[in-house]
Amino acid sequence: MTLLKTTTVLESLLLRLLQNSLTLRFSPRPNRPKSLYMKLRMKLLFTSFISAFSTLVVSPVLYAETLPQSLPAQAVAFIPFAKLISKVKETFSTQSFNFSDSLPGFQSQSSDGRVQVVSERIDLAVQLQMKSISNAQPNALNLQMQLQNASAAAHNLNLVIAIRQDIGFGVATMTYNMQCQEAQLQLNNRNSISADVLFQQGHATSPAIVWDLSNTEISTTLVGCNEIPGLEDEIKVQIKNLIQQSFILDGIKNLVNANLDKVINEKLGQQIEAYAKNLNLSQAPSHSFDEKSNLWLFSSADVVNLFQASELAELGRSTTPSLLVKKSGIETMLKTALNQYLASATISSKTTSGLDRLTCSRFVQFFVWPALRSLNRCFEMTIQNRVKKVAITNLKNLEMSIELQSWAAGDNKNLAYASGLVSIKPLEVSAYLSNFDLRQDPGFTSWSGRSSYISSNTLKKALQSLMNTTLEVLSKKDAFGFFKQKTSVKLISPDAIIMSLN
Repeated sequence: MTLLKTTTVLESLLLRLLQNSLTLRFSPRPNRPKSLYMKLRMKLLFTSFISAFSTLVVSPVLYAETLPQSLPAQAVAFIPFAKLISKVKETFSTQSFNFSDSLPGFQSQSSDGRVQVVSERIDLAVQLQMKSISNAQPNALNLQMQLQNASAAAHNLNLVIAIRQDIGFGVATMTYNMQCQEAQLQLNNRNSISADVLFQQGHATSPAIVWDLSNTEISTTLVGCNEIPGLEDEIKVQIKNLIQQSFILDGIKNLVNANLDKVINEKLGQQIEAYAKNLNLSQAPSHSFDEKSNLWLFSSADVVNLFQASELAELGRSTTPSLLVKKSGIETMLKTALNQYLASATISSKTTSGLDRLTCSRFVQFFVWPALRSLNRCFEMTIQNRVKKVAITNLKNLEMSIELQSWAAGDNKNLAYASGLVSIKPLEVSAYLSNFDLRQDPGFTSWSGRSSYISSNTLKKALQSLMNTTLEVLSKKDAFGFFKQKTSVKLISPDAIIMSLN
Protein backbone atom coordinates (compact mmCIF):
# COMPACT_ATOMS: atom_id res chain seq x y z
CA MET A 1 0.00 0.00 0.00
CA THR A 2 2.85 2.27 0.91
CA LEU A 3 4.59 1.37 -2.33
CA LEU A 4 1.46 2.13 -4.34
CA LYS A 5 1.04 5.47 -2.61
CA THR A 6 4.70 6.31 -3.19
CA THR A 7 4.39 5.39 -6.86
CA THR A 8 1.32 7.61 -7.23
CA VAL A 9 3.15 10.54 -5.69
CA LEU A 10 6.15 9.99 -7.97
CA GLU A 11 3.88 9.82 -11.02
CA SER A 12 2.22 13.05 -9.93
CA LEU A 13 5.59 14.76 -9.51
CA LEU A 14 6.78 13.43 -12.86
CA LEU A 15 3.64 14.72 -14.55
CA ARG A 16 4.06 18.15 -12.98
CA LEU A 17 7.74 18.36 -13.90
CA LEU A 18 6.96 17.29 -17.45
CA GLN A 19 4.24 19.90 -17.79
CA ASN A 20 6.46 22.64 -16.38
CA SER A 21 9.26 21.64 -18.73
CA LEU A 22 7.00 21.85 -21.75
CA THR A 23 5.58 25.14 -20.55
CA LEU A 24 9.00 26.74 -20.18
CA ARG A 25 10.14 25.53 -23.57
CA PHE A 26 6.95 26.50 -25.35
CA SER A 27 8.01 29.65 -27.19
CA PRO A 28 8.31 30.75 -30.84
CA ARG A 29 11.48 29.68 -32.55
CA PRO A 30 13.97 32.45 -33.35
CA ASN A 31 13.76 31.65 -37.06
CA ARG A 32 10.01 31.83 -37.21
CA PRO A 33 9.08 33.36 -40.59
CA LYS A 34 8.90 37.13 -40.30
CA SER A 35 6.01 37.25 -42.75
CA LEU A 36 3.71 36.26 -39.92
CA TYR A 37 4.64 39.42 -38.09
CA MET A 38 4.80 41.95 -40.91
CA LYS A 39 1.21 42.15 -42.16
CA LEU A 40 -0.33 44.43 -39.56
CA ARG A 41 -0.96 47.95 -40.73
CA MET A 42 -2.28 49.59 -37.58
CA LYS A 43 -2.04 53.30 -37.91
CA LEU A 44 -4.95 53.78 -35.59
CA LEU A 45 -3.83 56.16 -32.88
CA PHE A 46 -3.77 59.17 -35.21
CA THR A 47 -6.71 57.71 -37.14
CA SER A 48 -10.20 59.04 -37.42
CA PHE A 49 -11.41 57.03 -40.36
CA ILE A 50 -10.71 53.42 -41.37
CA SER A 51 -12.44 50.90 -43.59
CA ALA A 52 -11.32 47.39 -42.83
CA PHE A 53 -12.06 44.27 -44.80
CA SER A 54 -11.25 41.08 -42.98
CA THR A 55 -12.62 37.57 -42.81
CA LEU A 56 -11.63 34.90 -40.34
CA VAL A 57 -11.75 31.37 -41.67
CA VAL A 58 -13.15 29.63 -38.62
CA SER A 59 -14.26 26.08 -38.02
CA PRO A 60 -18.00 25.81 -38.78
CA VAL A 61 -18.40 23.75 -35.62
CA LEU A 62 -16.66 26.18 -33.30
CA TYR A 63 -16.89 29.80 -34.47
CA ALA A 64 -18.65 30.23 -37.77
CA GLU A 65 -18.44 34.03 -37.59
CA THR A 66 -16.97 36.79 -39.75
CA LEU A 67 -16.14 40.38 -38.91
CA PRO A 68 -18.20 43.22 -40.40
CA GLN A 69 -16.74 44.36 -43.69
CA SER A 70 -16.81 48.06 -42.85
CA LEU A 71 -15.89 49.57 -39.53
CA PRO A 72 -15.75 53.37 -39.87
CA ALA A 73 -14.52 55.43 -36.95
CA GLN A 74 -16.26 58.78 -37.10
CA ALA A 75 -14.10 61.69 -36.02
CA VAL A 76 -13.68 65.45 -36.24
CA ALA A 77 -10.25 67.08 -36.29
CA PHE A 78 -9.63 70.66 -35.22
CA ILE A 79 -6.51 72.56 -36.29
CA PRO A 80 -6.12 76.05 -34.78
CA PHE A 81 -5.22 78.67 -37.35
CA ALA A 82 -1.92 79.47 -35.61
CA LYS A 83 -0.81 75.84 -35.95
CA LEU A 84 -1.93 75.64 -39.56
CA ILE A 85 -0.02 78.83 -40.42
CA SER A 86 3.01 77.47 -38.61
CA LYS A 87 2.98 74.41 -40.88
CA VAL A 88 2.50 76.56 -43.98
CA LYS A 89 5.45 78.71 -42.93
CA GLU A 90 7.62 75.62 -42.66
CA THR A 91 6.87 74.68 -46.27
CA PHE A 92 7.80 78.18 -47.48
CA SER A 93 10.88 78.85 -45.39
CA THR A 94 13.46 76.95 -47.44
CA GLN A 95 11.84 76.81 -50.85
CA SER A 96 12.17 78.69 -54.09
CA PHE A 97 9.44 78.92 -56.69
CA ASN A 98 9.69 79.03 -60.47
CA PHE A 99 7.17 80.97 -62.55
CA SER A 100 7.06 81.29 -66.32
CA ASP A 101 4.79 82.82 -68.92
CA SER A 102 4.69 83.98 -72.54
CA LEU A 103 3.57 87.50 -73.41
CA PRO A 104 2.28 88.69 -76.80
CA GLY A 105 4.68 90.51 -79.06
CA PHE A 106 5.36 94.19 -78.49
CA GLN A 107 6.09 97.25 -80.54
CA SER A 108 7.97 100.23 -79.17
CA GLN A 109 9.80 103.30 -80.36
CA SER A 110 12.04 105.98 -78.96
CA SER A 111 10.65 109.34 -77.91
CA ASP A 112 12.03 111.05 -81.00
CA GLY A 113 10.77 108.31 -83.26
CA ARG A 114 14.26 107.41 -84.48
CA VAL A 115 14.15 103.81 -83.28
CA GLN A 116 11.40 101.23 -83.59
CA VAL A 117 11.52 97.68 -82.23
CA VAL A 118 9.00 94.95 -82.96
CA SER A 119 8.97 91.50 -81.30
CA GLU A 120 6.90 88.41 -82.01
CA ARG A 121 6.63 87.33 -78.34
CA ILE A 122 8.42 87.52 -75.01
CA ASP A 123 9.05 84.54 -72.69
CA LEU A 124 9.47 85.35 -69.00
CA ALA A 125 10.96 83.12 -66.31
CA VAL A 126 11.34 83.99 -62.62
CA GLN A 127 12.81 82.14 -59.65
CA LEU A 128 11.62 83.53 -56.35
CA GLN A 129 13.44 82.69 -53.10
CA MET A 130 11.75 83.06 -49.72
CA LYS A 131 13.98 84.97 -47.30
CA SER A 132 11.82 85.33 -44.22
CA ILE A 133 8.24 84.78 -43.09
CA SER A 134 6.55 86.46 -40.15
CA ASN A 135 3.07 86.87 -38.74
CA ALA A 136 2.08 90.42 -39.56
CA GLN A 137 -1.44 89.98 -38.16
CA PRO A 138 -3.32 87.14 -36.43
CA ASN A 139 -4.70 86.01 -39.79
CA ALA A 140 -1.87 87.11 -42.06
CA LEU A 141 1.70 86.43 -43.07
CA ASN A 142 4.38 88.77 -44.33
CA LEU A 143 6.69 87.25 -46.92
CA GLN A 144 10.09 88.70 -47.72
CA MET A 145 11.33 87.38 -51.07
CA GLN A 146 14.08 87.96 -53.59
CA LEU A 147 14.48 87.45 -57.32
CA GLN A 148 17.17 84.79 -57.63
CA ASN A 149 16.89 84.43 -61.38
CA ALA A 150 14.77 86.45 -63.75
CA SER A 151 15.03 86.34 -67.50
CA ALA A 152 13.22 87.50 -70.60
CA ALA A 153 13.61 86.34 -74.19
CA ALA A 154 12.21 88.48 -77.01
CA HIS A 155 11.80 86.41 -80.17
CA ASN A 156 12.09 87.48 -83.82
CA LEU A 157 13.11 91.08 -83.29
CA ASN A 158 12.91 93.60 -86.05
CA LEU A 159 14.65 96.92 -85.41
CA VAL A 160 14.37 99.99 -87.64
CA ILE A 161 16.70 102.86 -86.78
CA ALA A 162 17.00 106.27 -88.46
CA ILE A 163 20.40 107.90 -88.06
CA ARG A 164 21.37 111.38 -89.28
CA GLN A 165 24.75 111.25 -90.95
CA ASP A 166 27.05 113.80 -92.55
CA ILE A 167 27.64 112.61 -96.10
CA GLY A 168 30.12 115.38 -97.03
CA PHE A 169 27.85 117.68 -98.91
CA GLY A 170 25.08 117.74 -96.40
CA VAL A 171 23.31 115.81 -93.69
CA ALA A 172 21.01 112.96 -94.61
CA THR A 173 18.81 110.63 -92.59
CA MET A 174 19.80 107.03 -93.17
CA THR A 175 17.37 104.23 -92.28
CA TYR A 176 18.73 100.83 -91.31
CA ASN A 177 16.91 97.59 -90.63
CA MET A 178 18.28 94.92 -88.32
CA GLN A 179 16.73 91.56 -87.54
CA CYS A 180 17.59 89.19 -84.68
CA GLN A 181 16.31 85.75 -83.84
CA GLU A 182 16.29 86.49 -80.13
CA ALA A 183 17.25 89.02 -77.50
CA GLN A 184 18.05 87.45 -74.14
CA LEU A 185 17.88 89.45 -70.93
CA GLN A 186 19.13 88.48 -67.47
CA LEU A 187 17.95 90.53 -64.50
CA ASN A 188 19.85 90.84 -61.24
CA ASN A 189 18.21 92.48 -58.27
CA ARG A 190 19.12 92.11 -54.59
CA ASN A 191 16.33 94.20 -53.16
CA SER A 192 13.61 92.36 -51.27
CA ILE A 193 10.05 91.92 -52.39
CA SER A 194 7.50 92.22 -49.61
CA ALA A 195 4.07 90.61 -49.72
CA ASP A 196 1.31 90.62 -47.12
CA VAL A 197 -0.81 87.49 -47.37
CA LEU A 198 -4.28 87.48 -45.82
CA PHE A 199 -6.24 84.35 -44.92
CA GLN A 200 -10.02 84.47 -44.89
CA GLN A 201 -12.21 81.39 -44.71
CA GLY A 202 -9.33 79.22 -45.79
CA HIS A 203 -8.44 81.28 -48.87
CA ALA A 204 -5.20 83.21 -49.17
CA THR A 205 -4.78 86.47 -51.05
CA SER A 206 -1.81 88.80 -51.40
CA PRO A 207 -3.34 92.22 -52.09
CA ALA A 208 -0.15 94.16 -51.30
CA ILE A 209 3.15 93.30 -52.99
CA VAL A 210 5.85 95.94 -52.69
CA TRP A 211 8.62 95.89 -55.30
CA ASP A 212 11.89 97.77 -55.39
CA LEU A 213 13.48 97.23 -58.80
CA SER A 214 15.08 100.64 -59.04
CA ASN A 215 18.65 99.33 -59.22
CA THR A 216 17.99 96.25 -61.29
CA GLU A 217 20.92 95.25 -63.45
CA ILE A 218 20.07 93.82 -66.85
CA SER A 219 22.48 92.13 -69.25
CA THR A 220 21.45 91.69 -72.88
CA THR A 221 22.59 89.14 -75.45
CA LEU A 222 21.52 89.31 -79.09
CA VAL A 223 21.31 86.05 -81.01
CA GLY A 224 21.17 85.55 -84.77
CA CYS A 225 21.30 89.18 -85.88
CA ASN A 226 22.19 90.36 -89.38
CA GLU A 227 25.19 92.68 -89.27
CA ILE A 228 25.27 96.33 -90.21
CA PRO A 229 28.94 97.29 -90.45
CA GLY A 230 29.93 100.13 -88.16
CA LEU A 231 26.57 100.32 -86.37
CA GLU A 232 26.41 97.06 -84.41
CA ASP A 233 27.31 98.63 -81.08
CA GLU A 234 24.92 101.56 -81.42
CA ILE A 235 22.08 99.36 -82.56
CA LYS A 236 22.64 96.95 -79.69
CA VAL A 237 22.52 99.83 -77.23
CA GLN A 238 19.25 101.02 -78.76
CA ILE A 239 17.73 97.53 -78.59
CA LYS A 240 18.84 97.12 -74.98
CA ASN A 241 17.40 100.47 -73.97
CA LEU A 242 14.05 99.78 -75.57
CA ILE A 243 13.66 96.16 -74.44
CA GLN A 244 14.67 97.07 -70.93
CA GLN A 245 11.88 99.58 -70.68
CA SER A 246 9.47 99.23 -67.80
CA PHE A 247 7.13 96.82 -69.58
CA ILE A 248 9.70 94.03 -69.10
CA LEU A 249 9.87 94.66 -65.37
CA ASP A 250 6.11 95.11 -65.29
CA GLY A 251 5.72 91.76 -67.00
CA ILE A 252 7.85 90.08 -64.34
CA LYS A 253 5.95 91.79 -61.54
CA ASN A 254 2.60 90.81 -63.04
CA LEU A 255 3.80 87.24 -63.46
CA VAL A 256 4.78 86.96 -59.79
CA ASN A 257 1.66 88.77 -58.59
CA ALA A 258 -0.59 86.47 -60.59
CA ASN A 259 1.07 83.27 -59.35
CA LEU A 260 1.83 84.04 -55.71
CA ASP A 261 -1.77 83.62 -54.56
CA LYS A 262 -1.99 80.34 -56.44
CA VAL A 263 1.18 78.99 -54.84
CA ILE A 264 0.10 79.98 -51.34
CA ASN A 265 -3.31 78.36 -51.76
CA GLU A 266 -1.67 75.24 -53.16
CA LYS A 267 0.57 75.09 -50.08
CA LEU A 268 -2.46 75.59 -47.87
CA GLY A 269 -4.29 72.78 -49.67
CA GLN A 270 -1.25 70.51 -49.41
CA GLN A 271 -1.12 71.11 -45.67
CA ILE A 272 -4.81 70.22 -45.33
CA GLU A 273 -4.16 67.03 -47.30
CA ALA A 274 -1.15 66.28 -45.09
CA TYR A 275 -3.26 66.56 -41.94
CA ALA A 276 -5.93 64.34 -43.48
CA LYS A 277 -3.31 61.78 -44.54
CA ASN A 278 -1.64 61.73 -41.12
CA LEU A 279 -5.04 61.20 -39.55
CA ASN A 280 -6.00 58.71 -42.26
CA LEU A 281 -9.36 60.45 -42.41
CA SER A 282 -10.15 59.54 -46.00
CA GLN A 283 -8.84 60.28 -49.46
CA ALA A 284 -11.22 63.21 -49.84
CA PRO A 285 -12.22 64.39 -46.37
CA SER A 286 -14.67 67.20 -45.84
CA HIS A 287 -13.21 70.35 -44.37
CA SER A 288 -14.21 73.88 -43.55
CA PHE A 289 -12.89 77.02 -41.90
CA ASP A 290 -14.68 78.93 -39.18
CA GLU A 291 -14.78 82.70 -38.82
CA LYS A 292 -11.37 82.67 -37.13
CA SER A 293 -9.85 80.64 -40.00
CA ASN A 294 -9.48 77.54 -37.80
CA LEU A 295 -9.50 74.33 -39.85
CA TRP A 296 -12.09 71.60 -39.22
CA LEU A 297 -11.68 68.18 -40.85
CA PHE A 298 -14.51 65.64 -40.96
CA SER A 299 -14.34 61.93 -41.69
CA SER A 300 -17.74 62.20 -43.37
CA ALA A 301 -20.23 64.90 -44.24
CA ASP A 302 -22.68 63.97 -41.47
CA VAL A 303 -20.19 63.09 -38.73
CA VAL A 304 -21.03 66.22 -36.72
CA ASN A 305 -24.49 64.76 -36.13
CA LEU A 306 -22.92 62.01 -34.04
CA PHE A 307 -21.54 64.40 -31.45
CA GLN A 308 -23.22 66.73 -29.01
CA ALA A 309 -22.94 70.49 -29.51
CA SER A 310 -21.13 70.72 -26.18
CA GLU A 311 -18.55 68.15 -27.36
CA LEU A 312 -17.87 70.08 -30.57
CA ALA A 313 -17.62 73.31 -28.57
CA GLU A 314 -15.07 71.69 -26.27
CA LEU A 315 -13.04 70.62 -29.31
CA GLY A 316 -13.18 74.16 -30.71
CA ARG A 317 -11.55 75.50 -27.56
CA SER A 318 -8.42 73.42 -28.15
CA THR A 319 -5.17 75.36 -28.46
CA THR A 320 -3.41 72.47 -30.20
CA PRO A 321 -4.45 70.25 -33.13
CA SER A 322 -6.96 67.82 -31.63
CA LEU A 323 -9.23 64.96 -32.58
CA LEU A 324 -12.74 64.23 -31.35
CA VAL A 325 -13.58 60.53 -31.56
CA LYS A 326 -15.85 57.95 -30.03
CA LYS A 327 -14.26 55.75 -27.39
CA SER A 328 -16.24 52.83 -28.78
CA GLY A 329 -14.89 53.65 -32.24
CA ILE A 330 -11.29 53.35 -31.08
CA GLU A 331 -12.06 50.04 -29.40
CA THR A 332 -13.67 48.76 -32.58
CA MET A 333 -10.68 49.81 -34.69
CA LEU A 334 -8.26 48.19 -32.29
CA LYS A 335 -10.29 45.01 -32.37
CA THR A 336 -10.35 45.01 -36.16
CA ALA A 337 -6.63 45.58 -36.49
CA LEU A 338 -5.76 42.95 -33.90
CA ASN A 339 -7.95 40.42 -35.69
CA GLN A 340 -6.32 41.28 -39.01
CA TYR A 341 -2.95 40.55 -37.46
CA LEU A 342 -3.99 37.41 -35.61
CA ALA A 343 -5.60 36.01 -38.76
CA SER A 344 -2.14 35.84 -40.33
CA ALA A 345 -0.31 34.80 -37.15
CA THR A 346 -1.63 31.28 -36.73
CA ILE A 347 0.36 29.17 -34.29
CA SER A 348 1.67 26.00 -35.95
CA SER A 349 3.41 22.98 -34.48
CA LYS A 350 5.69 23.02 -37.53
CA THR A 351 7.26 26.32 -36.49
CA THR A 352 6.86 26.35 -32.71
CA SER A 353 9.08 24.38 -30.36
CA GLY A 354 7.08 22.54 -27.73
CA LEU A 355 4.08 21.99 -29.96
CA ASP A 356 6.17 19.82 -32.27
CA ARG A 357 7.09 17.59 -29.34
CA LEU A 358 3.47 17.47 -28.27
CA THR A 359 2.34 16.28 -31.70
CA CYS A 360 5.17 13.78 -32.20
CA SER A 361 5.82 12.26 -28.78
CA ARG A 362 3.35 9.65 -27.52
CA PHE A 363 5.04 9.85 -24.14
CA VAL A 364 4.37 13.62 -23.90
CA GLN A 365 0.82 13.18 -25.20
CA PHE A 366 0.08 10.59 -22.52
CA PHE A 367 0.77 13.08 -19.74
CA VAL A 368 -0.22 16.40 -21.33
CA TRP A 369 -3.09 15.64 -23.75
CA PRO A 370 -4.10 11.97 -23.84
CA ALA A 371 -6.63 12.27 -26.65
CA LEU A 372 -3.89 13.25 -29.11
CA ARG A 373 -2.63 9.66 -29.01
CA SER A 374 -5.54 8.81 -31.31
CA LEU A 375 -4.13 11.01 -34.11
CA ASN A 376 -1.29 10.41 -36.54
CA ARG A 377 2.14 10.95 -35.13
CA CYS A 378 3.66 14.38 -35.95
CA PHE A 379 0.42 15.79 -37.35
CA GLU A 380 0.32 19.58 -37.76
CA MET A 381 -1.59 21.32 -35.03
CA THR A 382 -2.73 24.88 -35.67
CA ILE A 383 -4.12 27.34 -33.16
CA GLN A 384 -6.18 30.23 -34.50
CA ASN A 385 -7.21 33.24 -32.46
CA ARG A 386 -9.57 36.14 -32.57
CA VAL A 387 -10.40 39.07 -30.35
CA LYS A 388 -14.03 39.11 -29.31
CA LYS A 389 -13.99 42.42 -27.47
CA VAL A 390 -11.62 45.29 -26.66
CA ALA A 391 -12.22 47.61 -23.73
CA ILE A 392 -9.94 50.57 -23.01
CA THR A 393 -9.45 50.72 -19.25
CA ASN A 394 -6.92 53.57 -19.10
CA LEU A 395 -7.11 56.25 -21.78
CA LYS A 396 -3.89 58.02 -20.94
CA ASN A 397 -1.75 54.93 -21.45
CA LEU A 398 -4.15 53.02 -23.70
CA GLU A 399 -4.30 50.14 -21.30
CA MET A 400 -6.78 47.60 -22.59
CA SER A 401 -8.60 44.48 -21.61
CA ILE A 402 -9.05 42.04 -24.48
CA GLU A 403 -11.34 39.04 -24.65
CA LEU A 404 -9.41 36.43 -26.60
CA GLN A 405 -10.91 33.31 -28.13
CA SER A 406 -8.76 30.50 -29.53
CA TRP A 407 -9.27 27.11 -31.10
CA ALA A 408 -6.97 24.28 -32.01
CA ALA A 409 -7.32 21.93 -34.96
CA GLY A 410 -5.29 19.15 -36.52
CA ASP A 411 -5.57 16.06 -38.64
CA ASN A 412 -8.84 17.48 -40.07
CA LYS A 413 -10.46 17.61 -36.65
CA ASN A 414 -11.44 20.32 -34.18
CA LEU A 415 -9.42 19.57 -31.06
CA ALA A 416 -10.10 22.21 -28.41
CA TYR A 417 -11.19 25.75 -27.77
CA ALA A 418 -10.16 28.31 -25.18
CA SER A 419 -10.98 31.78 -23.89
CA GLY A 420 -9.20 34.28 -21.70
CA LEU A 421 -8.64 37.92 -20.82
CA VAL A 422 -5.50 39.73 -21.96
CA SER A 423 -4.43 42.85 -20.12
CA ILE A 424 -2.25 44.95 -22.42
CA LYS A 425 -0.03 47.83 -21.33
CA PRO A 426 1.54 49.24 -24.51
CA LEU A 427 3.85 51.69 -22.74
CA GLU A 428 5.37 48.83 -20.78
CA VAL A 429 5.15 46.44 -23.77
CA SER A 430 3.52 43.84 -21.59
CA ALA A 431 0.58 41.51 -22.12
CA TYR A 432 -0.78 39.24 -19.43
CA LEU A 433 -3.23 36.41 -20.10
CA SER A 434 -5.60 35.54 -17.26
CA ASN A 435 -8.93 33.79 -16.62
CA PHE A 436 -7.81 31.14 -19.09
CA ASP A 437 -10.34 28.42 -19.78
CA LEU A 438 -9.35 25.49 -22.04
CA ARG A 439 -11.70 22.68 -23.02
CA GLN A 440 -11.43 19.77 -25.40
CA ASP A 441 -13.91 19.68 -28.22
CA PRO A 442 -16.77 17.30 -27.26
CA GLY A 443 -16.78 15.81 -30.74
CA PHE A 444 -13.09 15.00 -30.51
CA THR A 445 -13.59 13.42 -27.09
CA SER A 446 -16.35 11.23 -28.49
CA TRP A 447 -14.32 10.27 -31.55
CA SER A 448 -11.08 9.48 -29.69
CA GLY A 449 -12.78 7.70 -26.83
CA ARG A 450 -10.09 9.03 -24.54
CA SER A 451 -9.84 11.41 -21.60
CA SER A 452 -10.85 15.06 -22.10
CA TYR A 453 -7.96 16.19 -19.89
CA ILE A 454 -5.61 18.87 -21.28
CA SER A 455 -2.77 20.64 -19.53
CA SER A 456 -3.97 24.24 -19.73
CA ASN A 457 -0.51 25.61 -18.92
CA THR A 458 0.89 24.38 -22.21
CA LEU A 459 -1.53 26.20 -24.52
CA LYS A 460 -1.72 29.18 -22.20
CA LYS A 461 2.03 29.62 -22.49
CA ALA A 462 1.76 29.50 -26.28
CA LEU A 463 -0.96 32.14 -26.38
CA GLN A 464 0.87 34.29 -23.84
CA SER A 465 3.94 34.19 -26.08
CA LEU A 466 1.85 35.11 -29.13
CA MET A 467 0.33 38.15 -27.41
CA ASN A 468 3.74 39.30 -26.21
CA THR A 469 5.11 38.99 -29.74
CA THR A 470 2.10 40.85 -31.13
CA LEU A 471 2.65 43.72 -28.74
CA GLU A 472 6.38 43.84 -29.51
CA VAL A 473 5.64 44.04 -33.23
CA LEU A 474 3.13 46.85 -32.72
CA SER A 475 5.55 48.70 -30.47
CA LYS A 476 8.36 48.55 -33.05
CA LYS A 477 5.99 49.83 -35.70
CA ASP A 478 5.02 52.76 -33.47
CA ALA A 479 1.44 51.56 -33.47
CA PHE A 480 1.16 52.91 -29.93
CA GLY A 481 3.47 55.86 -30.57
CA PHE A 482 0.66 58.33 -30.08
CA PHE A 483 0.26 57.34 -26.45
CA LYS A 484 3.99 56.92 -25.94
CA GLN A 485 4.35 60.65 -26.55
CA LYS A 486 2.33 61.30 -23.39
CA THR A 487 -0.20 63.10 -25.51
CA SER A 488 -3.20 64.57 -23.73
CA VAL A 489 -6.23 62.30 -23.90
CA LYS A 490 -9.41 63.44 -22.23
CA LEU A 491 -12.77 61.75 -21.85
CA ILE A 492 -15.30 64.61 -22.11
CA SER A 493 -18.43 62.44 -22.06
CA PRO A 494 -19.18 58.73 -21.60
CA ASP A 495 -18.26 57.93 -25.22
CA ALA A 496 -16.45 61.03 -26.55
CA ILE A 497 -12.68 61.53 -26.38
CA ILE A 498 -10.53 64.50 -27.31
CA MET A 499 -6.97 63.58 -28.30
CA SER A 500 -4.21 66.14 -28.68
CA LEU A 501 -2.32 65.75 -31.95
CA ASN A 502 0.92 67.48 -31.05
